[in-house]
Amino acid sequence: MARAIAIKASPAAYLYVEKKSYMKTAGLDVHKDSIFCAVFNGKHYSDVEVFETFSTGIRQLGAYLKAAGVLRVAMESTSDRYRREKYAECH
Repeated sequence: MARAIAIKASPAAYLYVEKKSYMKTAGLDVHKDSIFCAVFNGKHYSDVEVFETFSTGIRQLGAYLKAAGVLRVAMESTSDRYRREKYAECH
């Protein structure tokens, strides 16, 4: 089951979402073992929900987004894994 936690995003991220949101929007921050999700409904932000990156967690995330009526998702993930794989392919 997802767990709610309090996380503060950067003010610039909130400002961008507020200016660009015309419908319910979710922001996802993807990590190796968890996905953090917050929903903006045009006026208010939800609590941050945390989901696992295994298939059960992904299905729970999908159900959560559907139940929240989310129509747009923005995703952020920072990793150097793709660089290591591309380096291995080239060398």
